[in-house]
Amino acid sequence: MQVIEDEVIGELRYLTVKFDQAEIIADGGVISQGAAQRYFAKERPDLKIKKCGSFKLNPQERTVTMRVGVVDKPLLTLTGADGSKIEGEKLENCGCGERKNQAVTVTVSDEVSKVKFLNPGYDEIQAKCVTFQREYDAIVILYDKLETRYSKLIEKYDALVTAVSKDAQKFSDLLVENERLNKYIEHCGGPDEDSADLADAKEVIESADSVPLSEVEGDDTTTK
Repeated sequence: MQVIEDEVIGELRYLTVKFDQAEIIADGGVISQGAAQRYFAKERPDLKIKKCGSFKLNPQERTVTMRVGVVDKPLLTLTGADGSKIEGEKLENCGCGERKNQAVTVTVSDEVSKVKFLNPGYDEIQAKCVTFQREYDAIVILYDKLETRYSKLIEKYDALVTAVSKDAQKFSDLLVENERLNKYIEHCGGPDEDSADLADAKEVIESADSVPLSEVEGDDTTTK
């Protein structure tokens, strides 16, 4: 079997493979997806097949090309206790490769502070975990303070909006009252006419005061 193309899309790793027809029909007798899956299960048990694409036959070369989707298993390279490089699958709660006793073993936990490393370098990594946890706690505290300040600012903003709304209502009421007074003044003749009436009344009073009292009495006697 020959891998022509290898790419990772999402959670699956897609392989375009080419192999001889004889490799497939050796067990199944016919070329089919079931025969291909049996071939992979027997010859490549490390590949966890999730999807099988269509076949492309080449009668001249007697080869079969197909595309399969397998579970992506990223590799993790670590340094063992003896300083050698160890490469294996990146899995939870286990070592890597055949030399798992020399690999770093991780105990997964929800809390960062409980991550345990059983090989040299544990103290350094634990110190980093503690530092990260402290930084996280500080960020949470800061967030709570900012959220409290934000809530107070929202309350002040709402109070200002309420006050402005009340002032706007008062101003609107004053405009209505002013309009009503203007209409009342227009209905009564206006301030100019009132001033003219007052001037005429004052002139009449002054002219009446200027008439001698004897003339008024004489007129009354003559009349009698």
